[in-house]
Amino acid sequence: MATGFLEKNEIKIKSALEYESQLFEVGKVIVNFEERREKINQSVINICDQESCKSIIDNNLLDEITALCEWPTALLCHFDNEFFITSPKECLILTMQRHQKYIPLTEEDGSLSNKFIVITNNAPKDTTKIKIGNEKVLRARLNDAHFFFLKDQEKPLIERKHDLSAVMYHNLLGTLSDRTKRIKSLLIDWGKKINLDTSDCITLADLSKNDLVTLMVNEFPELQGTMGKYYCLSEGGKSHIAEAIEDQYKPRYSGDSLPKDRLAKSLALSDKFELIAGLISIDLMPTGDKDPYAMKRSALGILSILMSEKFEITLDYLIESSLSIFISNKAKREVAVKKMQGFISDRIFFFFKEQGYRADCIMACMKFAFVDSYSFPFLLKELEKVAMNIDSKELFLINKRIKNILEKAGISGKNSESIDQNLLVEKAEKDLFLFSSHLYEQIKFQIAHNQFDKYLKSCIDFKKPIEDFF
Repeated sequence: MATGFLEKNEIKIKSALEYESQLFEVGKVIVNFEERREKINQSVINICDQESCKSIIDNNLLDEITALCEWPTALLCHFDNEFFITSPKECLILTMQRHQKYIPLTEEDGSLSNKFIVITNNAPKDTTKIKIGNEKVLRARLNDAHFFFLKDQEKPLIERKHDLSAVMYHNLLGTLSDRTKRIKSLLIDWGKKINLDTSDCITLADLSKNDLVTLMVNEFPELQGTMGKYYCLSEGGKSHIAEAIEDQYKPRYSGDSLPKDRLAKSLALSDKFELIAGLISIDLMPTGDKDPYAMKRSALGILSILMSEKFEITLDYLIESSLSIFISNKAKREVAVKKMQGFISDRIFFFFKEQGYRADCIMACMKFAFVDSYSFPFLLKELEKVAMNIDSKELFLINKRIKNILEKAGISGKNSESIDQNLLVEKAEKDLFLFSSHLYEQIKFQIAHNQFDKYLKSCIDFKKPIEDFF
C-alpha cells in the first residue's frame, strides 16, 4: 500500500515492477529522484527562455528542492522593485535561496531580476493564490533582511572592532580580536616589503573582520567580507579598501576569482597564513580526509595567489614570519617551519599531479616554489618538455652530483663567488670552476626572465665538466 501527497487514498501496489508507474499515474508521485530533478531543471530552463532570464541555482539547491517535492511544478513570481534600492543584491539572493528555496533570476545583462521561480509540490489549475502567497512570504523575509541592513549601519564598522574580543576564535589561539591583530602584524610587515601604503594596510586590517559581529553576517555567514564591503562604502570608505575586505576570503573554492589587487591579495595571504601557522603551532594538522579548519583549501588559495603575479617576497619568508608570531622559541619554530613547508609541498605536489604533471618533475623543482612561486609553473612546464626530449635521469643525476659535491665540501648553498681559486689544483677542478663561473650570470639572467628552456639546457651542459671532475 502507498499514498501520495496529492492522492490521499491508499494505492494498492500490484507488483514491484509497477510501483513507479502506479504512483506516477494514480498518486501523482515521481518516484525516481533523477527524473524529478530533471523535470525541475527543464521547467526552470523553459521559464528562463520565455522570460529571457538566467537562473541562479547550483547543484546543492537543485538537489534540496528535488528532495522536498514529489510532483514538482515551477511557477514564475515577482517581488517589489523597492528592495533593489534598500538591500544589497547578495542579501536578496540568499534570502530567496536559503530561507525559501526559491530560484532567483538575472536579466540578460547579469543584473538581478525581480522575478523568481517557486517549485510547488502540486499541479493546480489556478496558480494565482499560490503565487500571491509565496510573494507575500518573500516580502516579509526581505523586510527582515532590510531591517538587519539598516540596524547594522547604526554602529560604525570601525567601532565593531572592540566587539571581536567577545568572540572566541580558538581556546588556544584567543579571540577574533587576537586573530585580527596577528593578521594586521603580518599585513603591515609584508606590505612594506612589496611597497604597499602602510596606512592602507592598517586601515584595512582594522576593518577586515568587523562585519563578523553584524546581524546580517550572523543571519548569512556566507556574506562575511561582502557586508564589510557594503558597510565600509556606506560610511565613505575608500573603494579599494572595501573591495579588499570582500576579497580577503578568495579564492573560496576551485575556480573562484582571485583578489583584485596587491592590497587585497596581501590581506588574503595574511588571513590564510595566520590560519595555517596558528593551527600548526598547536599541532592541529589535517589527518586523512579530515580537515575541519579547511587548511588544505587555504594552502591552495595561497598558491593560487602567489602564482598569479610576481611578489618581491618568498614563500619561505611568508612561512617563517607567520610562524614567528606564534612561536618565539627558535628551535621549536624551526620544527614548525619544516612541518609547514612539508604541508604546503604536499599541496603543491597533489595540485600539479592532478593537472597531469610527472611526479619526478614536480619533486625535482619543488624547492624553487619556495623561492619564486610565480615562476614555478613555468619551470615545471619546461622541465616536462626537456624530460620528454632527453633522458631525464641525466639531468637529475647532474643535479645530484653537484649537490653531493657541495655537501661533502661543507659549502652547500654557497655560490662560486665564495670559492678561493688558489686552492684549485687539478685541471678538472679548474675547468669546472671556470665553466660554472662562465654560466653563472647567464643562468641568473635566464631564471630572472623565465627562460627556463634555456636554463635547463645550460644545466645539461654541466654534464661533461662534472663527469671529468669525477
